[in-house]
Amino acid sequence: MVMLFVILLLLTLTSILALSFKAISSFTYSDQTNHGTSISASGVFYNDTRVLAEYPQTITQTAKFSTYISSSINIMLCVAAGLATAWSFKKGPIMISRKQHQITFAAVVVNFLITFAAFVVAFVVHLLSDHFDTNFYIHQNQSSVYQGRFDLETWTCETQNFYPTFGFGDSNILGRQCHLEMGARWLSLVQMVTCAIVSILLLLNWEGKQSVMCERSHRREEIWDLD
Repeated sequence: MVMLFVILLLLTLTSILALSFKAISSFTYSDQTNHGTSISASGVFYNDTRVLAEYPQTITQTAKFSTYISSSINIMLCVAAGLATAWSFKKGPIMISRKQHQITFAAVVVNFLITFAAFVVAFVVHLLSDHFDTNFYIHQNQSSVYQGRFDLETWTCETQNFYPTFGFGDSNILGRQCHLEMGARWLSLVQMVTCAIVSILLLLNWEGKQSVMCERSHRREEIWDLD
């Protein structure tokens, strides 16, 4: 039961981290675009020609909102399951009760489903995003590369290495955003796998507990028959 409580605490922390990573990246994007570094304003210039703006015209926000919603709900679920588990400590290190076991199991399963849905949404958004093609950008119409629909992870991860080519711009901002976006997405995968493992362990624990209870009940019946 102590191990279960620790795992629920870790699930809560991973949800908080995923939410924090996504929020920091999104706030950085909002702050930059509000201060004139979007495609419609200033960017990086080379020989009086704009080489690269910070962001494209359209950034898809679907993955951000799915992470916000899933992480917030998962935090509440993990806290509820943790409280249900911790309640058993009031009477000492006893086995978790049936009701508390059901609450914990339900919270972990719902956590898994919500995290899975958010991960699929983020993966699909990332998969459908346009990509930054440097060859097309250099040899063709430079402005058209900004007119696609990008998710923030794709844009920041693919453009962060383009700045040093011209020796201009702050690629550190894009690099940090890239790592934060990737971190938020893969933390969801870690959380999803952990929830699946915990769900299986809880189910096996419950079946084992039921077997023990049935065996004890059978022994009592045998003793009563002997009497």
